[in-house]
Amino acid sequence: MIHHVDKALETFLRQQVPLPEPSIDVSFRAPEGSWTAAVARPTVDVFLWDIARADRTSSAGRDERRSEDGRRQQRPLPTQVALRYFVTVWAREQRDEHELLGAILRSVLRHDVLPPEVLPPAVADTTCHLVLAGDRHRLPPALWGGAPVKPGLYVEVELGVDTTGWLERGAPVEEMRLEVADQVRRPPAADA
Repeated sequence: MIHHVDKALETFLRQQVPLPEPSIDVSFRAPEGSWTAAVARPTVDVFLWDIARADRTSSAGRDERRSEDGRRQQRPLPTQVALRYFVTVWAREQRDEHELLGAILRSVLRHDVLPPEVLPPAVADTTCHLVLAGDRHRLPPALWGGAPVKPGLYVEVELGVDTTGWLERGAPVEEMRLEVADQVRRPPAADA
């Protein structure tokens, strides 16, 4: 599921910013020293650094539907999860990095959700909320791994994760019967 969201984010950035493939790379690597030293052309790094329950209130309950053959099905509502990414830009000139980072920022702020056309088939029926994360979701400094510290965007993709799939539901109860015995059974009296 995570790799499908990665693909959706890459497609979104390439289309919306835009990031043309012949001139700008997109990477999902940790921004650490050996990787940054090997970057040869402008690169947008979309590093997944945290996965947690979404801050939005997760719903409790069940979804219900009828299958193609008319049988009733149900499933628990999906658990809302936040995939937290740190987006940085790596280029020869700092001015180019800032220009590209600003274009990414505008694209993220223009969209509350990832557009359906960028979602791979495996997550096509899922709403992927796109959020610019607040101050409390910050990349721990230890994750920089010796790389130069760069400005970046904290972007969250929040989506529901279905853990069970659709389950067959039993037939509805159409009749209930309650019987009351007319004789109460009592334990035998003890001999005196």
